[in-house]
Amino acid sequence: MARDRVSDSFRRAKKLSLSPNARARDSIGDKDLGDLYRFRISQSSSFELNLSKLKADADVELFYLSGKTRDARKALGSTEFSALKKRDIKKHLKSITRSRTRGTKDEEISTELEDSGWYYVRVTPGRGSKKSTKYTLTLSATEIVDTPDPTPDPVPDPTPDPTPDPTP
Repeated sequence: MARDRVSDSFRRAKKLSLSPNARARDSIGDKDLGDLYRFRISQSSSFELNLSKLKADADVELFYLSGKTRDARKALGSTEFSALKKRDIKKHLKSITRSRTRGTKDEEISTELEDSGWYYVRVTPGRGSKKSTKYTLTLSATEIVDTPDPTPDPVPDPTPDPTPDPTP
């Protein structure tokens, strides 16, 4: 297997820039139990992820950093993700969604990211898979622009019916 270029630790997660797309290639399996990527969004976005070119089963999960980055880095540090305590993961990372398609079919995630901040993508061998695989990870985020409801044309005030003059 090729040299591991992407760490599976929180502190050394590979930073990706989504402007608007990012692509990464690496491999997992054997002793490499996962790769962790991070990216930041500044406003609500429509998010797409594709994990492709798999030769063995792989899975992918999307997390949101909840809480303060400094506290999370201190708690999660440079420990490999698979060795972290579940309570620390739950305290600092919120699982958004995951894809666990069996076999070598592409893994795909399509979701709306509502909160600005740091997000993490973790690529792991598929459940029970002992084979290593190379992969291509493609991410994209498109900011969601709030479009105001169109302002309706003003409705004119109704004209009152003419009041008849009183008869003398």
